[in-house]
Amino acid sequence: MKKLITALLSAAVLLVSGSAVLAAKDVLIPKISDWARPAVEAAQKDGTIPSTFGVTDYTQNISREKFCELAVAALVKANRAPSGYAIVSPFADTRNASVAALYHSGIIRGRNETVFSPEDSITREEAAAILYRMAVFMEIPIPAAKNGTAFYDVSLYTDDPEISDWAREGIYATLALSVMTGTEAQMFSPKAPYTVEQAVITMVRLLEVKNK
Repeated sequence: MKKLITALLSAAVLLVSGSAVLAAKDVLIPKISDWARPAVEAAQKDGTIPSTFGVTDYTQNISREKFCELAVAALVKANRAPSGYAIVSPFADTRNASVAALYHSGIIRGRNETVFSPEDSITREEAAAILYRMAVFMEIPIPAAKNGTAFYDVSLYTDDPEISDWAREGIYATLALSVMTGTEAQMFSPKAPYTVEQAVITMVRLLEVKNK
């Protein structure tokens, strides 16, 4: 009998130990670059990253829809929550509440009137344009443009000819605000994708400018 009890206890210990190992393996530790970790982890704690965000690899490219979710969380944190949550999305390819709210607040646009392409990776120029509109929506003072142009008191990027006309003002405004800078010395890479951690950090910078 004692041998049977000992065997059962041993089996129970092994079962519990095995369950603990499986549970530990099931815990997803976010993948974050070393340079971005302090800012991202702080943003996770203070609500800049929404609890429902659901991203575990912050080094990957961020989708247009996930960027919108970050944008709404930042606006809420700045006490400038966009309206439109109860309004149906105008886009046929997404019913995301953040997308709908930002659209009805004039902060985002679709590919056309009915297509948003939510899963597409957002480009750097798209991100800059949204950040700029967020700044305006937050009533952040935008540096005066130079000589009535959209270029502000900053040097032009060497790849400026590659920037879409609709994004140019936002790119140079976010540079002037020190919210979003180039990829290299004097290059912006407007068509390149934007990563999740880069998006988080620019949201943090925008909030810092708002709170100055």
